[in-house]
Amino acid sequence: MTLETVSISPERHEAASHPVSDPTKPAASSLSRFLSFVIGGGRYCVPADAVVEVSHPLDLARLPKSPADVLGVASFTGEIALVVDLRSLLSESRPGPESKPKMLRLAAVGEETNIAFPVDAVGEVFSADAASFVPAGGGKLVAGTFSGGSPQAVSLLLPNAIRSIVDPRSASLS
Repeated sequence: MTLETVSISPERHEAASHPVSDPTKPAASSLSRFLSFVIGGGRYCVPADAVVEVSHPLDLARLPKSPADVLGVASFTGEIALVVDLRSLLSESRPGPESKPKMLRLAAVGEETNIAFPVDAVGEVFSADAASFVPAGGGKLVAGTFSGGSPQAVSLLLPNAIRSIVDPRSASLS
């Protein structure tokens, strides 16, 4: 059986993976969940709650006169999303033969355009304290890096920075 799309529902996932806690007691930690992925030779992540769908690569419709960073538009389970090229913005190499390409679609905020981007492989969902990310000088997209004891650090990409590629007003929401 092949799975074409996986929709990530925060409500269903939260209920299934976390016991009900007593809201009158302080939280044990300030851990957040992140979805990791690979683009070229780099490992990246975004907050897991910002991702609403992971799918196999989709057919793209090119948009005339669109910026070079826009690959086109694609239909994700009835939602049209603008597909951006993070690979070129991050100066990453083309995928190798071992890649398992996927598309990630970010949650739209208000009236914003749905944004998606191709990745070479999807990793795991991991938990980390947001304060454990070391600020990075990797341009406007990379907010910080996290090693978590791993030999290769994971670079955090903020959804609003990704959205700002096509809508500069989104950068002010970060």
